This record gives sequence, structure tokens and C-alpha cells, in this order.
Amino acid sequence: MKICAVCANRLLGCNNFTKFYETAESLPVDEKLQKFVNSETMSNQLCIMCFGFLTRSKFGEYKDAIRNSVKKWPLEKEASVKDFQMLITVPAIMPLIENIVYYTIKKEVTEVILPDNINLKEILKTVCCNDLLENCLIQAESELKVSPKFLCEEFEKSFITGLIASERLSNEVSYKLEGIYKTKARAAKHKKWGKKAKVTESEVQESLTPTINASTVSQTLNVLSPTDLANLGEYLSSLTPKHELTVETTHSPVYIAGRYQKYSRTLPQTPWLVDGKRHYSETSVEEIIAAPFVEATGAQRGVLTSAGREDVDVRTLGNGRPFIIELLKPRKLLATESAKILAAKVNENQDLKITDVCIIEKSGCKTLLEGEVDKKKEYRAYCYSERKITSEDLKKLSMSEVVLKQKTPIRVLHRRNNDTRPRSIHKAEGKRWEGRSENWFYIDLLTQAGTYIKEFVHGDFGRTKPNVTEIFGCECDIVGLDVTNVHLDWPPTVPENEQIVEKSS
Repeated sequence: MKICAVCANRLLGCNNFTKFYETAESLPVDEKLQKFVNSETMSNQLCIMCFGFLTRSKFGEYKDAIRNSVKKWPLEKEASVKDFQMLITVPAIMPLIENIVYYTIKKEVTEVILPDNINLKEILKTVCCNDLLENCLIQAESELKVSPKFLCEEFEKSFITGLIASERLSNEVSYKLEGIYKTKARAAKHKKWGKKAKVTESEVQESLTPTINASTVSQTLNVLSPTDLANLGEYLSSLTPKHELTVETTHSPVYIAGRYQKYSRTLPQTPWLVDGKRHYSETSVEEIIAAPFVEATGAQRGVLTSAGREDVDVRTLGNGRPFIIELLKPRKLLATESAKILAAKVNENQDLKITDVCIIEKSGCKTLLEGEVDKKKEYRAYCYSERKITSEDLKKLSMSEVVLKQKTPIRVLHRRNNDTRPRSIHKAEGKRWEGRSENWFYIDLLTQAGTYIKEFVHGDFGRTKPNVTEIFGCECDIVGLDVTNVHLDWPPTVPENEQIVEKSS
């Protein structure tokens, strides 16, 4: 087993390597560990304990990669980064590797200690952060995240696979490791169902790959005894780890809030895909609102969160539905005035309009979701009855604080639990639909959030009680539904003269 001089000193409790990395001085190694240190390790061979990540000559490359990533982040060439947070990732398997090296060497050198407080990540962070960028601070917390990832994924997979099958471990230990990584369970599942599900060989192999993370590695260390770990030293030494560094610089999401009004009965809130094919529309509320903001910020994508959601055939009118667009991994930040100008671009679409557009903090998402539970909503339901409706019938629809018992509608039963939910109609009033025959009418309602209005009209085969069909004693159905108001005092209303929402000429 051969390790580098840095790792040899880590095993003896040394925790300050700054001078070594900043100068060309060699690092002295205690004579007790000389036999384990390969003098060539620091140049052309990889240390089996740190996988060569701590090789002094590599740190120049690490810093260059980080600098380049940071400098490339701003979408605007004239912009510069003022501060960032460093988030270093090292292979999850490292604690297991360090334990194997420790217990293997401890058989001959009893003075060695586990380098828990001198871990690989801290050394990389200390050295990489030193003298990195001028006029740029590295903070404990920052909206801009720089993520150097030191990876050796293929080695991790092959190491764990070989570990489970190792003859150096007892059958009992191997069985426990199979349970941790679930390779045996997955193999049995695919053997039983593979042909029926037409699973490809590559998919089978991918599913049998052990999942390696901090949790499974921790469980592995709990299963392996010191003797087991020492016996694995020869197995580890026979392998050659291959590693790579990737650096990604990303900004925390930017949150755009507002209200939207939807005028179309064929526009879904989010992309409606079935078997990879779009239905109803080639776009969606989410895509229409997000598009100009994504383009302006260079964001990866925009994700819509709203105060409830309407069916594709339901219009949202009145004061509109509160929403948030989360812009993921933006490369440029927006000023409030810029957000308003972009809102005008959204409003060029004939099917949608947004108002009260503003930039908010992440905490606004909590406000939106909490308000969704308690809010009230107003609707207008356009209905048809199989018989003519009298004035007396319409009076029966005048309600106040009526509690419905609604079983999960049949139309959504495939994706929701079959429960009975109480929902309140705070106020309702039936009116004739002017210009149509006496079979047509509409109902204005003020209800609790989450009330299924369509089912209140037709009854859903008795799954909603009471219902209009039951009240009239004849079949009734809903032909159109509009959300006319969402009672949620959020986001803050922007005065009409401050909104830039006119459609371009």
C-alpha cells in the first residue's frame, strides 16, 4: 500500500499544509511511515488514500478551473463577481477508503490516527481558496455558489461491487452489504419482471449499480469490523483510481411574483405531455410567463408555482391567480424595472396577461403556499339542465355557508387518494343565462379553496353531496367555468400607473 507524503502526515495528526502547497519545499515524513510513502506518488502515481487529489502540482490546475468558471458566470461581459460561496464535493466513498488505509497501516504502526478532523475536503478548500481571485471575497454564505466536484464515479462503483463479492469478507458481512446497496433485491426484481416490462440489458445493468452516498458508506462502516477493514487493504492497493474535476458556478434562483389572467380554454397551466406528445396546446402558462425572463437572465429554465391551479378548460379572470416563477441557475440578475418591461413582452400573448410583477425573496414562496390553504375563491359556473329552469329552481341555489362532502372526483382518482373532504360554499347565487333558452343558467360562487365546482354541479355519480343535479331533481352539467377572483392579499398590488403591461403595437 502506497500513499503520498500529505496523507502520511494526516495519519499522524498534522493539519497544516499551507506552507507545503505555497512553496517548493518537500514534506518530511516520519520514518515509521517511510515504507508506505512512494516518492513518485507526488508526480506520476496516485496516492491510494486521497486518489491523487492532494498532489501539489494539481492545485494550480484546480485554481485555474475555478477562476475560469467564476469569470464565465456573468452573462454581461462588463459585470464582475464580488463574492461567492465555495461548495467542494469529494467522493462519498472517501471515509471508507481512509478507514481501510488507517487499519491496514495500524497493524504495523500503532501511532497512526484516523484523519477525521483533517479530511480531504478541508485541505482542498483551504488551499484552493488561498489567493484565488482579486477583489472577490469567498463567503460562508452567498447567492453565488462555486461547486468544484472532485469525482471518481466509475472507481466507486467498481470498488463497491468488488467489495460486496470479496472473499476477504464473511458471507454474513457480504449479505449485509447487499442489503445496504440493494443489489440483490434489484437483481431479483429484474429477473422476475424484466421480460414482461421489456427492460433492456443496459437498463438492467444501470439499476444493479450500487447507490453510493454518505448514508450507504456510513452504514458500510458500521457493518465492517476493524479486522475486515484491515483485510481489505490488499484489495484496495490492487486498484487504480481515476479521478476528474468539474467546476460549476451557479446563482441561487431568482423569484418573480405576480398574478396571471388566462383567457383561453385550451391552455394548460404546465406542459401537458402524454407519451412524450403535447396535448391541448403547444405551450402553457408556465412557458409563456417564463420565456422572456429565462432569455433575459440566461437561466436554465423557469418553474411555475401558483396559488392553486385551474383545469385546462377553465379561464382565470378578475384579479388573476397569484404565481411565482422560479428562475433556475440565472447568469444575470434583474432590476424591478426590467421585470416590468419583461412583463409587457408576456402580455403580447393574446391568451394571457400578468400584473403586479415584482422580484421577491425565497420566503415569498412560503407566503404563497401558506395562503393557498386558507384562501377563498370566486367562480362563475355556466350550466345546462335537461329541463327548463324556473325562478323557484334558481332560488334553491341561493346558499350561505353550506358544507359539501366531496369524495375524490373520478376524473382525478387515478392520481389522488379516495378520500371524502368537507368543503364550504360560503355564498352562491343562481341566475339565468341571458340570450339563451330557459335550460341555461349560471352560478356565482364564493368557496373554500380546493372545492371541486364541476362535481358540485353534476354530482359525480353522487360522490359530491349536495349537488345541483340533486337539488333540481334532473340531470345538470357544467359547460364552462371561470375563476373570477382569488382572495389572497399577495403579491403586493402594483399601482396601475407603475405597471408596464400594455401590449406592444
